[in-house]
Amino acid sequence: MKSAKVDDIENISPILYKAKKDFNLDSNIITKEETKTSADVFPIEFTDMKVKKFLIMGEDVFKNVYISMEDLRRSCELELKRRVLSLRRFFVLNLRQPKLLIENLTEDLPAFLMQIDTVLYLKAGHFATSTEELFKEVYKEFRIQNATLKKVYEISKKGSEAPSDLLEIIDLYNDYLSVVTKVAHLIDGLEVYKN
Repeated sequence: MKSAKVDDIENISPILYKAKKDFNLDSNIITKEETKTSADVFPIEFTDMKVKKFLIMGEDVFKNVYISMEDLRRSCELELKRRVLSLRRFFVLNLRQPKLLIENLTEDLPAFLMQIDTVLYLKAGHFATSTEELFKEVYKEFRIQNATLKKVYEISKKGSEAPSDLLEIIDLYNDYLSVVTKVAHLIDGLEVYKN
């Protein structure tokens, strides 16, 4: 869009609302000017939009946007290390509340999977095409056992029962935190993919 003022986006609101309701379409409204000046501060989001998303209407504002792989790596490292700190803090404050610990894991997983997919893109030059492929690639590229991620994923999709025993939940939380920590350490010195 040329402008993302309220008056401008108000006109497309009904269309986007219907698309969200009917197709679960996640829309992003961004101006050409914003793409020119923000690729260095939103490299994860812009890479996601540029590589994974489809343009439905308007001009492809990302066509000529350069996103530095080093900016992308640094931003991803920052987010992963923040995630480690956040998970630890949550654990300490909610240690005796097993239901909250499980909820925290299942709520954290989608964003973490997006970050792992970005790390995969940085290392191998491509994104995974499905969650299953992502789990396989995580093991192949980073030698990270993915059983914990799969278990949390299954719980989040209601495909399996969450453990009810506090010690089992603590073990699961610890295993998940270990995976996140390992990925955060991996990206610190990661050599980025060069085309």
